[in-house]
Parts: sequence; structure tokens; C-alpha cells
Amino acid sequence: MSLPTVKSVAALALLASCASLMAATVQPLEAHYQAARAALANGDTEKAKRELKLSLQDNPLHAQSHFLLASLLGREGEIDQATVGFSKP
Repeated sequence: MSLPTVKSVAALALLASCASLMAATVQPLEAHYQAARAALANGDTEKAKRELKLSLQDNPLHAQSHFLLASLLGREGEIDQATVGFSKP
């Protein structure tokens, strides 16, 4: 195996490991957000709120989680908390 080929294989291995690390950091956010959407589809708003809060712990800037949580809070009459959620990024 020539030297450029060894470097290419090493670069591909590094790229693959970085991709798996990125997927691992994204997965919890998407898992909690998707679990919240599934809970809403089943009518379980309490579970949806828990999952959205977990999603926001993982990524405080996730706009969809803020919007969905604020929508739930507003629907339940918690207007002050909903307003805070709608003002987040």
C-alpha cells in the first residue's frame, strides 16, 4: 500500500468516527422531540411536555421544541410561561 493510500484510509476512518460522534450528539434531541410529537398524537400532553423539556436540556436553542412546548402551555392556560417559550430562539 502506498503512502497516499494509507493517508486516505486514515482520513476516511477519522471522517467516519467524526460522523458517528455527530450522530450521537444529535440523536437525543431528535429522540426526545420525536417522542414528544408521538405523545401528542396519542393525546398524552404530560409526556409530551416532559420530552420537550428533555429536548431543550440537550439543546436550549431548538426552536421547534420551544414552539411546541409554548403552544402546549398556552393551550393549558399557562400564558406567562408560554410567552417566555415563544420569545426563545
